[in-house]
Amino acid sequence: MSGVNESRYGYALFEGLVTFKDDGVTPIPGIAESWTVNGDKTVYTFKLRKSTWSDGTPLTAHDFRWSWLRANDPETGSDYASMIWYIKNAQAVHFWKSIPPMVDQLIAGGLDDETHSKIVDFLINGARQDQIPLLEQARTRVRAEADRKVIGEAIRNARDRGPLSDDDIGIRALDDATLEVTLKSPVAFILDIFGFHTLMPVNRKCLETFKDSWLKPEHFVGNGPFVVEEWRPQYRVVLRKNPRYWDADRVRAGRVVLLTIDSANTAMAYYDTGGVDFLDRIQIPPDFLEQLSARPDYYRYAAFGDYFERFNVTKPPFDDPRVRKAFTHAIDRREVCEKILKGGEYPTDLLVPPFPGYEPDAKGCPYDEKLARKLLDEAYPDRSKFPRVTYLTTNRKKSKDLYAYLEDQWKRVLGVTIEPKIQEWSVYLTSLSNLDFNIGFGGWQGDYSDPHTFIDMFITGGGNNRTGWGSAPYDRWVEDALREPDAQKRFAIYRRCEKTVVEDECIIAPIYVTAERVMYKPFVRGVRPNIMDRFLLKYFYREP
Repeated sequence: MSGVNESRYGYALFEGLVTFKDDGVTPIPGIAESWTVNGDKTVYTFKLRKSTWSDGTPLTAHDFRWSWLRANDPETGSDYASMIWYIKNAQAVHFWKSIPPMVDQLIAGGLDDETHSKIVDFLINGARQDQIPLLEQARTRVRAEADRKVIGEAIRNARDRGPLSDDDIGIRALDDATLEVTLKSPVAFILDIFGFHTLMPVNRKCLETFKDSWLKPEHFVGNGPFVVEEWRPQYRVVLRKNPRYWDADRVRAGRVVLLTIDSANTAMAYYDTGGVDFLDRIQIPPDFLEQLSARPDYYRYAAFGDYFERFNVTKPPFDDPRVRKAFTHAIDRREVCEKILKGGEYPTDLLVPPFPGYEPDAKGCPYDEKLARKLLDEAYPDRSKFPRVTYLTTNRKKSKDLYAYLEDQWKRVLGVTIEPKIQEWSVYLTSLSNLDFNIGFGGWQGDYSDPHTFIDMFITGGGNNRTGWGSAPYDRWVEDALREPDAQKRFAIYRRCEKTVVEDECIIAPIYVTAERVMYKPFVRGVRPNIMDRFLLKYFYREP
């Protein structure tokens, strides 16, 4: 799960130590019925309520520990492993475990720039004493002199770092009903993290028995309000109420049917003819937003999210910041919102959406055709030498309309042509993660209510970075912010980070701040549109 859509299923099928009220924002006890915090707010001790998995077996603190260690293991491949890194030694263990396979990759060679840069970072910052023999052997086998120097630096650094194991991570199951979590530093928004889907437990026996097919209805074991009754890919998922869920009395929907409909117009037709009762944001036809906004079953609300273009900085032409800035200065964001989107979105040149108490310093790279041409002239005075550029986006209509606008704008202002790479959602996410694009349209909905959720997206090697960019100073600033107890001093660090991302380095081109929308029938209850765009199906029901 790395998108808002998938998280809908996460909150339905699983539950963490913490969950959320029906407002989608306020953390409340979940599987943990209570918790205590030590004086410096680094040690949380959770008391688990008596609860079971959907197969009736007890759910214990050991299940949480195993699940979190699994999420942190690089072999699992979680894009959100960094959510575990707020816990003491979790990041260090993740880096340490990554070293052996990365050494193999370095020896094999043929790496793209982004992968090579990530390996260098992990080797220098993650290698430990017990891996020195492995590194010394690798130094004799790599081909490039630069790689031998990197390994030499990693060996020197490793001498001061003792070996680690999962036991060194600050997660201890004191008994079946008690989990002790030690953070590496106080975290202002940690309750939101404890409720996030990366930290939800998974059933060890189910995963180890059925491996990649553990989510199939006949195998699935969860601990949330629902279980999987039916899953027909590209058609529908049916969820059935879990009678063993600890709070089952509050779950009023016996079944929830979720349809996969690629066409928003088709989805709207289903809705108007009674085929569905609720339309999520991407299933509402963008061409009819103005007309729909007058309907009493249409709800528009502010959300803590925005959309932007990612630049793949690992290969030409966007390895040159002048080119990134040229493309960004060439975007008329106001025109995008008024003529293309027309759904209440508003333009932005920044990374962090409006947040109480946070005032940005950055100006970004605002619309300026003259400056855009000047910058590209400096980098590519001969436009015939400008490389082939692919633009990655989804097959949703709004996304394709935005591509058409930008393609025309960049051709008119900069004299260059970009080619579309339009993909279905899951394929698109894979292409983003693999940096299989030059420009990639994307967005970010805050995972928790704090600017940090946007800032730490771009740490080196972060699973949701997806630009290939990395900076050791930036990474240190993010760490410094986490350790800073004073909110305004912490926000000052974020302002420096934001300026780096959208102005100094311009690794993304911000476009607009999200205006979310849903539609639902008058008899649908329990829906609370909210700034986090977090809907828990646990609270949904149909009035008779």
